[in-house]
Amino acid sequence: MSRSISLLSLGVLLAGVIGCQNPAPSMYQTRKWEGVTYVERGKTPLKMDIVAPVGMEGPRPAVILVHGGAWTFGSRQWMRPSADFIAGMGFVGATIDYRLTPSGAKFQDQVRDCLAAVKFLRKNAAEYGVNPDRIAIGGDSAGGHLALLAGLTKDVSVYEEDSCPGVSSDVCAIIDIYGPTNMMALYHEAPWVLRPDMERFIGGTPASAPEQWKQASPLTHVRADAPPVLILHGDGDAIVNYTQAVELEQAIRKAGGTCRLIRIRGGTHGWCLYFTENDSLRTLPSLVRFLCDTLER
Repeated sequence: MSRSISLLSLGVLLAGVIGCQNPAPSMYQTRKWEGVTYVERGKTPLKMDIVAPVGMEGPRPAVILVHGGAWTFGSRQWMRPSADFIAGMGFVGATIDYRLTPSGAKFQDQVRDCLAAVKFLRKNAAEYGVNPDRIAIGGDSAGGHLALLAGLTKDVSVYEEDSCPGVSSDVCAIIDIYGPTNMMALYHEAPWVLRPDMERFIGGTPASAPEQWKQASPLTHVRADAPPVLILHGDGDAIVNYTQAVELEQAIRKAGGTCRLIRIRGGTHGWCLYFTENDSLRTLPSLVRFLCDTLER
């Protein structure tokens, strides 16, 4: 898809979103692969769904989408409307399952799963019509947090991800939809009933495992040569405070990186799951613009 077609996608999207509450229109028909195993952890296969546009010339940039759910619940189906939309705009969308904390998984395990998904899609790019050099990752809430860690962390050896040896897990863009960026701040701001889950996810309390909490915070991994980051966050979010988005944007800019923060005025938490509602629809032009700017270069 040429740059001009990318801009046409944005124009069609704007025409469909303004003044309506229906899903934004698709420019392209799509093809789907459902329940594709991208890695096995022990005896457990982890699955992804892949949605690709039909009838386009050449391989397409791809976006891997990571669901939220406080790292403890949820499934790849939660992000299917987003993947369908992205494919309808001319990109490949892929949604993934990952190991959840009730299974004993900690943050390192979940990031490893995200990295394995990137490597699988890159290794099998030809089969799914993907440009292996133009893969992005994004997610909402806990999924946004994991996407940030997967994309920002320079030394991925700390995650010991050994699937697809020799295949890079690098991404060229990150989309963070109201994801936590400062885990210690989140812990102290969160309702007390959520703290035990966070302690299991990290592997201790902030007092007993401070280095773990630091490593689990995307702010720790900000660097000048990191991929461009798009942050979509509501200033009415009572779960992950909007200040977490501001803090990350400021840190990335201070480091010399590229970040675009879109403030959703009055936006709360979880609107990504309600694809036809206003908070979700009004972010779509910014999302498509970011994808065009970062993946079509």
